[in-house]
Amino acid sequence: MMRMPAHETPVAEVDVGPAVARELLRAQHPDLAELPIVELASGRVAAYEALGRGAYPGLPESPVELFDLAGALGPDVQAELSRLFRQQAVEIACAQSEPPLIFLNTHPADLETPGLLESLQEL
Repeated sequence: MMRMPAHETPVAEVDVGPAVARELLRAQHPDLAELPIVELASGRVAAYEALGRGAYPGLPESPVELFDLAGALGPDVQAELSRLFRQQAVEIACAQSEPPLIFLNTHPADLETPGLLESLQEL
């Protein structure tokens, strides 16, 4: 099973301004959850889908709300958050004794912002 970090700091719903929100998003404080993808015939976990979550006081936990917040700061921030989620998922998976197959999501802003292919190559 893939082990994602648990929330160490409770997520508080505190209003933060745009400058603070941008820094928090860039400070690598999102968290990840995993969704097992199961083979129906055998019942075995075949892979995991990595799902981003907020994990910092003042940021929402919901990925929809995180991307809405990032979107208010610009599509480049949405793309940066999307890339951060992917990077963290790969780092966590690679740290496992037997790295699992993982499925990664991307935000549509990634397609409109330069650097998507480069960010995937870095993984």
